[in-house]
Amino acid sequence: MNKIKLALIAVVSFALVACGGGESNETVSNNNSSTPSGTGNSNSNGSTSYVAGSFKSADLTGAYFPSDGAASGNGGAECLSSFNYNYFESEDVMVYGDPNLPDTDFKHAATLVENLLNAAFNAVGITRQEFDDYRPKYTPQVFNNLINGYLLGFTVETEQGAEEHDISDLDSDFPAPANWSEMTYNQRYSFVIGYWNSASDSKHGELVASYTEHYQFDPVGYNTVADKVVVCLDQTMNGSRYGQGSIIGMNIAPNSTASRNDDDEVVLHELIHMIQFNVAVPTEGAAYGLDRWFTEGQATYLAGQKVASSHSGHYPVHVVDLYDEGQHFSDTGLAYEHYAVAYKYIDTHNSKAEVLNMLLDIRNYQGEGMRTRSSGVSSDIFQESFNVNMHKKDGTQLTINDYRSNYHTILNN
Repeated sequence: MNKIKLALIAVVSFALVACGGGESNETVSNNNSSTPSGTGNSNSNGSTSYVAGSFKSADLTGAYFPSDGAASGNGGAECLSSFNYNYFESEDVMVYGDPNLPDTDFKHAATLVENLLNAAFNAVGITRQEFDDYRPKYTPQVFNNLINGYLLGFTVETEQGAEEHDISDLDSDFPAPANWSEMTYNQRYSFVIGYWNSASDSKHGELVASYTEHYQFDPVGYNTVADKVVVCLDQTMNGSRYGQGSIIGMNIAPNSTASRNDDDEVVLHELIHMIQFNVAVPTEGAAYGLDRWFTEGQATYLAGQKVASSHSGHYPVHVVDLYDEGQHFSDTGLAYEHYAVAYKYIDTHNSKAEVLNMLLDIRNYQGEGMRTRSSGVSSDIFQESFNVNMHKKDGTQLTINDYRSNYHTILNN
């Protein structure tokens, strides 16, 4: 991908919000181009053109903003509640928000995403078709409802008494291992997640239909909305707390209330997060299983944002979750610059296919190890997948523990 060229601003430092996988929004200082960008194409008369599209109401189309809060991160609250019906739709994007906002806010956001979507796919190294195949039909809430109290076991009352059932009885395609009955809950849990993540949309629909026959659950509203990028114009955001990626798309501040000169880079950053979530953790809807330095480093570096000029004195790979960030960096903007340094080494000495394989190993993980990270401790799904797929400059294996213990030595060699 041709990376966005950066120019340092001498006086003003803009801030971008990283969407760290559903965590609290963080402010990140970022010195980027001072030339307004991503706002559409200017005509010779100075007017701005936007992508083609039209305003619609979900009251007529049925395409409401997804009801699942986990799917939209911890932003997008306005679109989850008050403004879930009003949207602007272009070829690949649906932008929801307050109908009292200027029409240009919706068109501006749609134009940014439309113009940068292919750049995001190219940066990560996947095609649009591959992404569509990875993206789940339903939001995480649907799977969470199914797996607890249904796929992992439920009781049916019959004339002969109570009968225990689970996914091995429900789905003839489910490859139950020989020791299924002896597996622990955690083993079954990971095994079913791996199966769900590799299943087709039609299989998901089949299991959801089976579930709704037994329980009062309506899956309508818990989908990814026609396989488009879903954007919420969140008026609680501003110029410094500007954006947050999600499994369905992103939440960003309306342009009329928080315009930015680097909004194209921020949107590209959030699109990369969207790809990460859909490829690696589609049942979680957030990146709590992935190290924070990795997710933010990949998004920052591949979006062409600022990379620290030197790695000396900092240990970004020790930042596993948001708490760690506060322990290792007093300035959030500096943290992101160093996450980008740590990821730059990965990108330089590993192919995009190897990084993608790592994300897919996380997606398909079926072990009994820990699925979520904690302060200073990587999840097993991240650690095992990283260790198998990542390499040093000389082609030998790079483990996460080695990267942490010998970070500066590795980067210097």
